[in-house]
Amino acid sequence: MLPNRIHLTKQASEQLKFLKTRTGITPNILARIALARSLKEGYDYTQREDFVLDGLEFLIPTLLGEYALLYERLLIERHRIKDSQQLALAIVAHIENGLGGIRNVRDFGELLGQL
Repeated sequence: MLPNRIHLTKQASEQLKFLKTRTGITPNILARIALARSLKEGYDYTQREDFVLDGLEFLIPTLLGEYALLYERLLIERHRIKDSQQLALAIVAHIENGLGGIRNVRDFGELLGQL
C-alpha cells in the first residue's frame, strides 16, 4: 500500500534543509525522526488542512528505511487508512507535525536530548 515516492511541502523541505545545516543529519533521517515523534504524540492527521506537496521528493526506502512496513502498519492501524494516497498524506502530515517539535534545535546534541 505504500506509494513509491512522497513529496513534502515546501515549508517542511526548508525546515529539513535548515536542520541539516545545524545537526549534520540528512533530511531523510530528520524526516523519519519527525514522523516517529508525531506518531508517539498521537497526532491526528485527519484534522490537517489540505497542503501543497511542492517540496522535496523521497523514495519510500530512502525515507522510511528498513522499517517502512512497520510505519505503514502503524499508520494504517492508528488512522484506519484505506488507500496509498491517504497513507502518503498521513506520512507528510506526521512529518510536518513532528518537525514542529524539533525545528528550533541548535545542534545534534540538542536533537538527541529531545528524542
